Amino acid sequence: MERESTASPGRGRCARGRRRRNEEGRQRYNAQLIMIRREFSITWGLHHAV
Repeated sequence: MERESTASPGRGRCARGRRRRNEEGRQRYNAQLIMIRREFSITWGLHHAV
């Protein structure tokens, strides 16, 4: 417990976790963009087909 409260290993673990979370967030954001773009293209196509 005492060893975990020291700055350096905790900081390294936090940085590694933060980087992984950032990558996950970027992938989720890209997936959302793709979904939105797909929905937009479908609705746009239907709107102009009518």
